[in-house]
Amino acid sequence: MEENLTNLVETFVNNHQEKEWLEFKRDNDNAEMIGKDICALANGAALLERPHAYMIWGIDDQSHQILGTKFSPYEKCRGNQELISWLHEMLSNNFDFDFNEVIIDDKKVIVLTISSASLYPAAFKKESYVRIGSYTKRLADDQKVQQRLWKTFRNERFELSAALHDLTADEVEEKLDVKSYFLRLKINEPYNQSDRIEYLITDSIIKQQDNQLFSVTNFGAILLAKKFEDFPSILRKEIRVVQYEGTSRTNISRSKSCAQGYACCLPELLNYIDALLPSSEPIPGLGEREIHRTYPPAAVRELLINAIIHQDLTSIGNSVLFEIFSNRIEITNPGTLLVSKNRILDLPPQSRNILLARAMRRMHFCEEMGTGWDRVTEACEKAQLPSPDIIEYDISTKVVIYSHIDFFELSQEQKVWSCYLHACIMYINGKGASNSSLRKRFGLDKSSSSSISRLITRCISAGLLKLKDTSAGTKSKKYIPFWG
Repeated sequence: MEENLTNLVETFVNNHQEKEWLEFKRDNDNAEMIGKDICALANGAALLERPHAYMIWGIDDQSHQILGTKFSPYEKCRGNQELISWLHEMLSNNFDFDFNEVIIDDKKVIVLTISSASLYPAAFKKESYVRIGSYTKRLADDQKVQQRLWKTFRNERFELSAALHDLTADEVEEKLDVKSYFLRLKINEPYNQSDRIEYLITDSIIKQQDNQLFSVTNFGAILLAKKFEDFPSILRKEIRVVQYEGTSRTNISRSKSCAQGYACCLPELLNYIDALLPSSEPIPGLGEREIHRTYPPAAVRELLINAIIHQDLTSIGNSVLFEIFSNRIEITNPGTLLVSKNRILDLPPQSRNILLARAMRRMHFCEEMGTGWDRVTEACEKAQLPSPDIIEYDISTKVVIYSHIDFFELSQEQKVWSCYLHACIMYINGKGASNSSLRKRFGLDKSSSSSISRLITRCISAGLLKLKDTSAGTKSKKYIPFWG
């Protein structure tokens, strides 16, 4: 236990600034402030879909040095009441917290582990708080964050709500593709049915009822249903792939719907999409054939998986749609963006559907690390394609990947967006964008320097880029995103 806590603290002080789910303190023992911060951290963990948040005493919040603390939650009182007992009374009961003490380099450190709030916002003295960056504020003062938090709880309830009730173990295995569950997780399938059922219960795919029968959760049905039509609550959650002739939706050449659990149909569907997308096989003078793909397979896969994971499962009447045109791909999912479009590369990962995101990671369909758009952007840059457009609607989000377009034929919006994402990627990788790096990104030679300079000026005027070093000479100027 002590070794685990030591590793946890050292990981945080070496890799993290204070944020919505993490706070460092030295000796602060103000009970009111501790109560508000615990509440805010529990809500911050829920917003970012982390299972836990942490408050750690004994750490300097600026230098992150381990200095030790005099604070002891076990000895501290609030009036005549022990602090921990008082906190339990003042805080809502929809999350847990636990204090632990560890000695690191002969210095006492207190680690408070806080579980994510569930079902509704955590509250302290009947008032909810939330972390915005490293600051604690009243949840009621930020309506957008409040709406996001409630939407998180609504989707969590949907995932765990029952899609079918009162099933026997045999009926569970008739409705769900249990073999795919073990196959995707690379687990040897147990011989005994009772052992298989236990796995499904543990992963919230099914629940055992008081009458000893079983219910299948919406999450379990979405992941493993043999047929969506057996589950009315997810009937319209199939993935649809449509290929058109030309650039419009006038003529459909192929159409396929995946009306099975995602774990069952995704591998086949990804292969089907790959076969539809244009590619060529140039034959060099000597050597093996190389397949040149119009769209980077890694980017296509990442964007489709993102659409599946981040869709609004509570939305009625629409589902994930993958459309192929002669000059572009469009991927549409129900649900709006959870972060600002301009911060899609750097903000921590968020998901509407915690269980689905976790399952897709465990089944190796995604990484759940928040680096999906990094890989998409880098893959499109390497292929010298425009950066994918993100189009936001009232109830859905569309991403468009274009085939190759010459730089001088790109719209101003496409140039600016591609330039901005290039600067984001360079900054995340510890570098700055430059006239030279942008020419390379767009496949241009030195004669196009003035065109790139005008593009950079346009991005700065739009508030997307800024100089990394204002004292740098003209030839050594580097540019970073506005949030850098």
